[in-house]
Amino acid sequence: MSSRTIVAVEIGSSKIKAAVGEVADNGTLTVCHIEEERQSPNFVRYGMVQNIKEVSNSLNRIIFKLTNRISPARISAVYAGVGGRSMMALKHHVSATQPDDTEITSEIIGEILGRAENIIDPERKVVEVLPGEFMVDNMKVADPVGTIGNSISTEAMVVSCRQQMLRNLQLAVNDKLNIKIHNFVVRHTAIAGMVLTDDERQLGVMLVDFGAETTAVSIYKDGFLKLFVTIPLGSRHITRDIMSRGYSEERADEIKRTVGNAMPEPAESNRLRHEGLIDDSEINNLVAARAGEIVINILERVKDAGLRSAEELLRGIVVTGLGANLNGFTTLLENQSGVTVRRAAMPATVRRGNSRIRLSSDDIDVVALLHHLASQPTRECVVVPPPVVEEPEVHDTAANGNDSDNFDDDDVEAVGGKRRRFFSGWKEKIRNIIDPQDIDTSDESFDD
Repeated sequence: MSSRTIVAVEIGSSKIKAAVGEVADNGTLTVCHIEEERQSPNFVRYGMVQNIKEVSNSLNRIIFKLTNRISPARISAVYAGVGGRSMMALKHHVSATQPDDTEITSEIIGEILGRAENIIDPERKVVEVLPGEFMVDNMKVADPVGTIGNSISTEAMVVSCRQQMLRNLQLAVNDKLNIKIHNFVVRHTAIAGMVLTDDERQLGVMLVDFGAETTAVSIYKDGFLKLFVTIPLGSRHITRDIMSRGYSEERADEIKRTVGNAMPEPAESNRLRHEGLIDDSEINNLVAARAGEIVINILERVKDAGLRSAEELLRGIVVTGLGANLNGFTTLLENQSGVTVRRAAMPATVRRGNSRIRLSSDDIDVVALLHHLASQPTRECVVVPPPVVEEPEVHDTAANGNDSDNFDDDDVEAVGGKRRRFFSGWKEKIRNIIDPQDIDTSDESFDD
């Protein structure tokens, strides 16, 4: 691997982000630039691009800003994150049998996992295949590479999405902006790869990505992904509940962020807020009710993963996403689950390109895409135009004794004057020869 520049794009329901990263030859990631732009809630719905024109316009402005930062390089390709209600993960048993006892190689593993891509609905597209626990000759092995056996199998987790989601992304990025999408990356599993530790996956942990219109939930146990599901509920549903009290969406979102509390204090009510008297108790009854519904749906996934209760998640729950910023949400989730809840944090191993880069938990989504790509054999995303070759300066070559027609105006005038005087002298001599009586002997000179 050689040093390369990669660009990741995250097109969400509330905002669009793009980030440029430099990957060193040893795989170290340096985040160089991040740009984002908020967008109308109707441009992207539940993770799928709806208004291709507006999304491409927003992304074009972001790409323009990033291009100015990396000039003279130009962004020619990106990797796009995918997520939302369309995402689905299903387990599928895949296996292979060797004619004799054979050493299991990474190529054999890749071939087995590749078979899982052929069992999906034609309306859906496989974007990632994650291995489960492997069995070699009916014995469980943590890492099958290097083992000897005749048969090998695994319960692979096949992650897919609707074909239409990918087609709309292609239309917004490739067709409208003439920027190639090298590949698609599942946002949620990329986040898990960056913020969860190996110990957490082994002992049991739930990752919750609380977004604008959806909440993605995954559960890891014994080192493997046991469940990945997307709940069609997000923080924008809380905003719309507040809008039912006669507020605009922008104002309702502000109230949610400043006044809203998933676990309100009963004594806090009727505070003066910006535009007049807001009944905090009424607002927070709405907030608490919707937040409680979301938490119930999250915790129901524990049983779907085959666990008896959340207490089997010995490393608790990790939350991320802008929705997790709601006051009291993590406390409510912790109280209802009975396990510890922590906010996902940016790993210290992610480097910043300069002191102006401020990496926060709100950037985890797009940085996680770069982090995932840094460990893959990804392709270059920028091109550098060849240097402009300047035309050599033209000099007066008469001083160098060279015959040339490259004269300036003064040179042309001087040569022209000399020629006129030369031919004038010869004309006079010819006239005198023809008529000798008119020869003036007082001056026979002429210009040569």
